Amino acid sequence: MAWQCDTIYKGFASCLISLGDSMAESVRQQREEGGEEAQELDTICKSWDDFHACATEVLSNCPEEAAAIWESLRQESRKIQFQGNLQELGVAAGG
Repeated sequence: MAWQCDTIYKGFASCLISLGDSMAESVRQQREEGGEEAQELDTICKSWDDFHACATEVLSNCPEEAAAIWESLRQESRKIQFQGNLQELGVAAGG
């Protein structure tokens, strides 16, 4: 089981890349087909469901490591003390 946990970050990153690819493909198809908003929402939901299933599988193989990662992210987010959205955070950071 320990060897599976060595790849937890790579597995999660792979899930994120798949989500991005899926979203980009759905946008491309919507532009080409001129699809309806309801169809776009279904596609987005399917992409998110696929990401959730992928991430759940990756994280469920290493529950202790996943819990430790989540706790470290939670602690880091407390340090930021930022009220706003990610775009504003990028602007504030000079991005």
